[in-house]
Formats: sequence, structure tokens, C-alpha cells
Amino acid sequence: MKRDKYDIMAIILSAAIRGIKKTALVYRSNLNFKLMHKYTKILVEIGYLTFKKQHFFTTEKGKMYLEHYNVLINHVYASEQQNVESEITDF
Repeated sequence: MKRDKYDIMAIILSAAIRGIKKTALVYRSNLNFKLMHKYTKILVEIGYLTFKKQHFFTTEKGKMYLEHYNVLINHVYASEQQNVESEITDF
């Protein structure tokens, strides 16, 4: 499944909750260094991520993004499950 920019931002923010170094973030997010830099720069600029003492940390604003993202993903997943179940019963 292809990840969109919202998925990638959520992955980065989740990985940085307790603090994470750049190299570890590259591995954890499965991004190359160039893409990781692009996304972390954006997340820092909008206040979702901070960079202190060689570590990225998710801010409170970033944690709120994650909460909203997870609610949305859960709704989408539940809706997809209902569609699959109705297709099975219609079959």
C-alpha cells in the first residue's frame, strides 16, 4: 500500500514521541535521508516537531495531529470493513 504525506507525517511523529535521532528515524520511517529531511523540516516549521540535542521530539501540537489522524484512520477502516461485509452477504 502506498503511503501518502499524511501517513508519512504520522509515522514520523509517532517515532519521535520519546525522541529519536535522525538515522534511527530514517530506519523507523523507512524513508531515505532526503525525504526524511523534507518531512521533518515541514513538521518543525508548523510546530509539530522540535529538534533538540540531536533528537527530534513530537510536540503537543504534533500529538494532537496523531490523535486526529488515528480517529480518521479508524473511521475509514471501519467503513471499509462494513463495505466488505455487505459485499459478502450480497454475494
